[in-house]
Amino acid sequence: MHAPRIPKDEVARLTALESYEILDTAPEENFDDLVTLAAHVADTPAALISFVDADRQWFKASHGVDMVQTPRELSFCGHVVATGQSLVVEDAREDARFCDNPLVCDEPHVAFYAGLPLITPEGHVLGTLCVLDHRPHVLGPEQLTMLRRLAHQAMDALELRRYIRRVEHEQRALVASEQRLALANRLATAVTTAQRSFILGEPLAAVCERMLEHFLELSDSSFGLIGEIRYDAEDAPYLRTHAITNIAWDPSSREFVGAGLEFRNLDTLLGATLRTGAPVLANDPANDPRRGSLPPGHPPLHAYLGLPVAKGDKLLGMVGLANRAGGYDEAMIDFLQPLLATYAGLLEACRAEARRQASTQALSKALSSLRQSNAELTSFLDLLSVGTMVISPGGEILHVSESCSELAGVEAHALGRQWTRALPVDERACAALQACLTLPEAERSRIGARLRVHERLRYVEIDVRDDPRSPTQHVFFIYDVSEVYQRTREPPSRADHGLIGASEAMRRVHDAIEQVAAGTWTVLVEGETGTGKELVARAIHEASARRHGPFVTVNCAGLTDTLLGSQLFGHIKGAFTGATSDRPGLFEAAEGGSIFLDEIGDISLTMQRALLRVLQEREVTRVGETRPRKVDVRIIAATHRDIQAMSGRGEFREDLLYRIRIARIFLPPLRERREDIPALIQAFLADEHVTAGKQVCEVDPVALELLMQHSWPGNVRELRGIIEHAVVRCRGVAIRPWDLPRELEAGETPSESEGDDAERDKILAALRQTGGNRSKAARLLGIARATLYRRLESLDI
Repeated sequence: MHAPRIPKDEVARLTALESYEILDTAPEENFDDLVTLAAHVADTPAALISFVDADRQWFKASHGVDMVQTPRELSFCGHVVATGQSLVVEDAREDARFCDNPLVCDEPHVAFYAGLPLITPEGHVLGTLCVLDHRPHVLGPEQLTMLRRLAHQAMDALELRRYIRRVEHEQRALVASEQRLALANRLATAVTTAQRSFILGEPLAAVCERMLEHFLELSDSSFGLIGEIRYDAEDAPYLRTHAITNIAWDPSSREFVGAGLEFRNLDTLLGATLRTGAPVLANDPANDPRRGSLPPGHPPLHAYLGLPVAKGDKLLGMVGLANRAGGYDEAMIDFLQPLLATYAGLLEACRAEARRQASTQALSKALSSLRQSNAELTSFLDLLSVGTMVISPGGEILHVSESCSELAGVEAHALGRQWTRALPVDERACAALQACLTLPEAERSRIGARLRVHERLRYVEIDVRDDPRSPTQHVFFIYDVSEVYQRTREPPSRADHGLIGASEAMRRVHDAIEQVAAGTWTVLVEGETGTGKELVARAIHEASARRHGPFVTVNCAGLTDTLLGSQLFGHIKGAFTGATSDRPGLFEAAEGGSIFLDEIGDISLTMQRALLRVLQEREVTRVGETRPRKVDVRIIAATHRDIQAMSGRGEFREDLLYRIRIARIFLPPLRERREDIPALIQAFLADEHVTAGKQVCEVDPVALELLMQHSWPGNVRELRGIIEHAVVRCRGVAIRPWDLPRELEAGETPSESEGDDAERDKILAALRQTGGNRSKAARLLGIARATLYRRLESLDI
């Protein structure tokens, strides 16, 4: 018999095993379910989850096995621990390593064994998930794959269990610490409630009232006071009380007693403590030379004890007690020291809190503004289709933006997981990102990757940045570059600038582009959502004399006036919270080129007035600045709205309307140029051949007829989505009717005359189905997220 060897990392492995606190614990349902499932998958009568310690193999969960442990030298699992690899023994009786093993020769007569290692994130093998049979057995590849997955699930459950145990240990340690603090001595117990009340934010006066009750009770005094020492303009000390006994002073002294009573006369028993910083013990006050006069209505004073409250050499306050039967002594002073120390700590904390109060309020206001700016920035990044992920030093995902779901398929439930497991990139991109994390920020470059998300292939670039809030954390910025990637690979049969179609309607559009590009007029591109207005704007720019200048795109929908104004016109440092430096706007960024204002019909009247000034004066003024700056920019605007009607209703400035539509181009909807559908389909199939690698090159006549008859409310964008959907489903070289979405296959095309009520019902149903997630709802409806936001606003949802 060959006993298993001891692995090189045995000491570290045993330490790791001990950290999981799993050995000799009671059965747990999740592990029991795993071994039951493993036996079912492998079609064996027995399965185990076992852990190997220094001298034994112990079974945490078992199915079909009565034993709870075996010696390590007899265990099959010990071999798995030694090698870190899976072990499959189809017939132990014929295997020289195990044929004379008592577990084979005697009960339980193991003939077949397959063990999968349980490996920690640090690489230590703790034990195995194994299946057993008393007869020879052969596992198929799919069975072995399923067992490996179950082994991973077992390890995940073990990690979760350890995490829960760690939290429980920390909680128990915290409770024990609080108990030790509470039991430090019996006097400290008397002030625990007051101390906690202060920590929880109760006013100092209320806490002191409670403490004074404890002082009086523990010293058997009749009345007393607690106060804090302060200093006047001449640096003379005085006492301001925080709590004082109600001793039924007469009406003439009520005003003297009021809240926050101050004692400034130092020629008294109370003043002696302020002057000297030492205790004052007077059991015969009437004959004590330090005694001063008492206020009117004050009860007779038979005994007095003044106790200084200090922290080191610094005098903070004092406690005065009076009329203890039998008087006071030095032992009482010593006895009350813990209470005095507690009060000193409260006073010091209160002063620190007062010093922090102003700065805390300022920080709270700044934090509120920062959160608002952060929310606007997150919204802006989502609108720009930029995904963000915050990564901990250990590689766990701490934050996922909403747009990450659409761009990278990383949902909110991925929080806490390793980014290497959640982000669906290939090994090359993963290795490149890991290398970036080790480099200084200045030496990093963007990493390109190809992702398959929601049955669609995307090309992205990932920028790794340090988290400004915590230098040990990192932020992944994920940019969608699919369109750029596809355009660099478009087939030569494409029409100019990606505008596909030879219909009469499209010929008019091409002619209009050529005419408009020859001048510098402001252009308004009108057309329904999804018709390609941005492509027209880019075509105008690229055909004009400004083609060597920048082309800047701005989606005006969904942005607040503050955010849109800052983006368009720029801002100077300090213009608003979060403006930490001067920043030029997009008009300045487009100097010498063109700026495309998409969905201009969605901007407010305030922004319309600001934009009109730019058109009239050809200058912009940054937010927070008074000096205008000249700009040389051609403005191309676009909208899917009827802004002529909006102008009539007072929703769009008439003077701005006349300014922006000096030149006009109308993009026809797809239903009015159906003859272009075959050409569009071929172009999209060529795209999918490049990006998805599928050899789908045609549409059969029946499927094409369905596509030609559809009403296309989503226009070209909807057609592209349907072709991509069909390519995913297609198993041959031609798209068939059953590859198309069900509404097309059944001929159930949406009616053009569906009213707002029907659209509102569809949107609300999609939001309910996705739990309010707008990105998912947009995908479910087959529209862009920005379009969904606009429809939510227009339908008042």
